[in-house]
Amino acid sequence: MQENLKTQARDLRDAKERVQHSVDKARRRGEEIEADVGNWLNRVDVICEELESFVKDTAQANIGCSSELSLNLVLRYQLGRKAKKMPQDVVEIKGAARSSKISYLPVLRSIFQIEGFMAFDTRNSTLMGIMKALVDGNVSMIGVYGMAGVGKTTLIKEVARRALQENLFNDVLLIVVSQTPNHVGIQQEIADKLGLAFHETSISARADRLRHRLRKEEKFIIIVDDIRKKLDLLDIGICFEDNQNGCKILLTSRFQDVLSKHVSVQKNLPVEVLSKDEAWNWFSQISSHINEHHVEKDGSPHSKNSIFGVGKTETVDSEQVQIST
Repeated sequence: MQENLKTQARDLRDAKERVQHSVDKARRRGEEIEADVGNWLNRVDVICEELESFVKDTAQANIGCSSELSLNLVLRYQLGRKAKKMPQDVVEIKGAARSSKISYLPVLRSIFQIEGFMAFDTRNSTLMGIMKALVDGNVSMIGVYGMAGVGKTTLIKEVARRALQENLFNDVLLIVVSQTPNHVGIQQEIADKLGLAFHETSISARADRLRHRLRKEEKFIIIVDDIRKKLDLLDIGICFEDNQNGCKILLTSRFQDVLSKHVSVQKNLPVEVLSKDEAWNWFSQISSHINEHHVEKDGSPHSKNSIFGVGKTETVDSEQVQIST
């Protein structure tokens, strides 16, 4: 009996070591460990300790005894009950190791860290308008338009950050489209975010799979940034059902007509250029380390030296100032 229990304890520890190897490998892949696996590992330690303790107690009980009859009857009874139960416990826990799934890939939530966002009056009205539309159950598609470089992308990232911080949505996906939309690439970006694996190869079949998967979302935003011409979202698979009031599509473009006529947004909000006072305040904050530099408040540059070394020209409210790279 003792030798059999020793063997079982050794086999159980070997089984635990194999499971631990799988756990370590899964963690290196960035996977999360199933809760019952951690419980199983802890339970193995407890059972192995009980087995080793039983073997030790049995050996000590027999030391110095002239015959089995001289064993303490109570101790013999207790050890006998343990001897019947322990093999059953070992069989059960070893079986659980074979049937248990070790790990899973966690759903990763996007993080939006906005550096340099400044809450100007010309931005706040648009920002608040977007946030209001996001919680409006009658609005599912929101457009944001404005000239190139005016700050649309920075603004929508701030919207995404606030939406997640306020727990308005479970997650946000940002896709940049630009001049030439890559339908396959866009589909893959969305699928990666959703943990979806395509088995289809054609764009239309993958779009069907995406639409089917997106029906399962309850509080989700898809941001499609920098649309420059007509883009059929349905052909890509970007679509929510009428009863998915908690899911939104937010689109940005340089051109108002692209959003209102070709994409049919329900709410279309402008991002205006900064006022002259706002432009000056913004420039003052980013140029705190100016060396022998002077800029007129009307936006015209008067510089002996560029800021922080080599300078480049950027447009602020159609006026040019020299800023650093």
